[in-house]
Amino acid sequence: MVWFLSDQPTEVLSGMGVMQRLEMIPFQLIMGISDGVIPLVAYTFASGDRRRMRAAIRMTLGIGLTISLAGLVLYEIFASDLVRLFINDPSVVEYGASFLRLRALAMPSVVVEFMLIAVFQATGSARQAIVLSLLRKGTVDIVLMALANFMWPLYGLMLVQPLMETVGAITAIILFRTSSRLQVEAHAAALPSAIRQQA
Repeated sequence: MVWFLSDQPTEVLSGMGVMQRLEMIPFQLIMGISDGVIPLVAYTFASGDRRRMRAAIRMTLGIGLTISLAGLVLYEIFASDLVRLFINDPSVVEYGASFLRLRALAMPSVVVEFMLIAVFQATGSARQAIVLSLLRKGTVDIVLMALANFMWPLYGLMLVQPLMETVGAITAIILFRTSSRLQVEAHAAALPSAIRQQA
């Protein structure tokens, strides 16, 4: 993103810098929660306690979504005041607040994406986790940044991440449901042979 903004005035770069610091606060909280639940999901998955595993996932998603929605509301309403805590230059505050309001739209999708990546890691579904990680950064987003910057210079760039996170969250849900269905089918197929062995 910095490459696309390299020809912009100092006020723009300063506003983006403040925005990135502010957006990292809820993102780090969300990442910490999703990383923290990995052992619990892994233990319950390995033990076969799917009910407890689903309960842990729902609980973590609920906490993460609560934090993200609170952050979204806070940033949308108080963006200018928060940027002003770092720097009181009117131009920087204007750019920083606008950037923050746009980027904050990604928060709820990030929760879903990070949480399901953690679930895939905990359950040994490395392929799904890698697909989602690559989808988030360094692939389609670069093309979209170039297109967004051409269509809506400067501000379009800030909407790329919310768009990519939303696509990532939808993809994560589809992969999770597919993976869960395949696991259920595999378990059902293995059940008759296990019963015969016990007999």
